[in-house]
Amino acid sequence: MTPARGLPAPTGRNFRRGRALAAVLVAVSLAVTSCSSTEDTLNDAGGEDALTAADEYHEAEDPTAVPAAVTKRPDTFVTTINKPGGVFLPGFYDNGWDGNAVAPIFAGLVAQQEDGSYVPDLAESWDVSDDDLTYTFHLRDGLTFSDGTPLTADDVKFTLTLFNDPAFDGGIDFSKFGIVGGDDYKNGDADEISGIRVLDDRTVEIETETVSPLALSTLGGAVLPEHYYGKDYRKGQLDYLRDLYAEPVGAGPYTLDRHVVGQEVRYLANEHYYGGSPAVEHVIFKIIDSDNRLAAFENGDIDHSGFGTGPETLQALQDLRFADTSSRTVGDIGQIWINNRNPKFADTRVRQALHHGLDRDQIVQAKYKGEGGVADIYAAPTQWSFDDEGVTTYGFDPGRAGELLDDA
Repeated sequence: MTPARGLPAPTGRNFRRGRALAAVLVAVSLAVTSCSSTEDTLNDAGGEDALTAADEYHEAEDPTAVPAAVTKRPDTFVTTINKPGGVFLPGFYDNGWDGNAVAPIFAGLVAQQEDGSYVPDLAESWDVSDDDLTYTFHLRDGLTFSDGTPLTADDVKFTLTLFNDPAFDGGIDFSKFGIVGGDDYKNGDADEISGIRVLDDRTVEIETETVSPLALSTLGGAVLPEHYYGKDYRKGQLDYLRDLYAEPVGAGPYTLDRHVVGQEVRYLANEHYYGGSPAVEHVIFKIIDSDNRLAAFENGDIDHSGFGTGPETLQALQDLRFADTSSRTVGDIGQIWINNRNPKFADTRVRQALHHGLDRDQIVQAKYKGEGGVADIYAAPTQWSFDDEGVTTYGFDPGRAGELLDDA
């Protein structure tokens, strides 16, 4: 499974290059398999604390030992990515790595931190009505896109209209909260979405029909320039956007320089970025498979990457002496899906038997070297949204699996 989000864009505000070396991320994965149990695994491993014990940071023992290749590119930050599909347009890609690739190019109204809290991005502030249905965003003054064109509330309205177009089939699901008038627009009963109201150039009000914890982050997502992506817009006809996938225009800290398919994605600092042109002028996402990343880092070909799971990997990085290392538990999800449309699985007892008969702990040990656990909800114990109270668990129990199959 590929993540929808990846590395934060290294802007001048959050990127440290003082020793010509970026931090190294060693991801200690939490394996979450579909409808599996956290209880037994967490108890055996020492509980939730066992999954967070690996979260730590180590500074380089000898920064002067950094490879020569790194010191020769003081204005460039090189990290890794898996295989992006080249759809550089938020909401329209189906390859999760494209989500990583567009992150430096586009900015949203709000940004979400790891603890689940929100901070201002393009919007300097926002208001939420007492009934949690209406969101009013107040844009920063003087915003522009990377081509120098002003960014206004009209661009926010256009973006949300595009994502609610009847032909839109991307990964953003507005049905979870619904913008007032959205269905009327899709059905042809209205020329615009009544719940999106531009109050002035810097203020937009969005009224929804359903309270949702996802509303702020989704409504406050990436903003697309209407003058660029909307110049050929016709309701129900979005194929024209395909010609713009490879030439994105956004308001993020970087612009796309070039995409070499199968090799790398290059970025240039956006001089029009509201936070100021990033301190690091060039960013490169190299496509390097996980087996070769450690060697690439040791040689100085990359400054940063995720290096998989296991204490031996962390030790190998620390032995390099020039590496800043960060190990942390991440909520990656590995999952097995059951085709519930197959008549063989129509009986609940059959599905329960499948879960009781699968040793998910063994999978964690084999694939993640024990650095993780199994769970039956889509959240890791380290995430703000984790709450397994009252959730039914299905531990490994072959005997019980056989009984259920016999009954079925």
